[in-house]
Amino acid sequence: EEIGRLIMERQALLNAASEQNVETEKQISQIRKQHQAQFESNESQHSKAILQLEGALQKAKFQCEAYENRLKSQEDLISKLRSNVAEEKNLLEKHEQEKKVQMERLRGSY
Repeated sequence: EEIGRLIMERQALLNAASEQNVETEKQISQIRKQHQAQFESNESQHSKAILQLEGALQKAKFQCEAYENRLKSQEDLISKLRSNVAEEKNLLEKHEQEKKVQMERLRGSY
């Protein structure tokens, strides 16, 4: 009789352990599903953030190129203006020299 009772207790413990194992497996499965969903959500958010950063980087690159082009254009204009000033200065000096020569001729003719 004692052996029968021990066998029944052992079987009850085994059944309880089996039920606990089933419940634990369900919980583990649920946690895995949650983790997978969170991972996929994070991955999606990271992908979106990367795309936004790449877009911002591309926009900044285009702006930088536009500023560089504008700067080059302004440098070219400054160079052209300097050349024009030098040319005007040379013409003015030439005109002044011709004016001096004419004044000398006029003085000499009197």
